[in-house]
Parts: sequence; structure tokens; C-alpha cells
Amino acid sequence: EERKKEIIVKQSIKKLEALRLKATVENAV
Repeated sequence: EERKKEIIVKQSIKKLEALRLKATVENAV
């Protein structure tokens, strides 16, 4: 149960980082 939560949190963080990176790239152009 705890490990599942950890995986979900890590996936969410990765998604957020990807979105932030994408936004940064789009703003830079």
C-alpha cells in the first residue's frame, strides 16, 4: 500500500516537471 503511494507521487512529480519544462521551452521560443 505505501509503495503504491510512493510510485503515484513520483509519477505525479515527473508529470509536473515535464509540464514545467515544456512551458519553459515554449516561453523561451
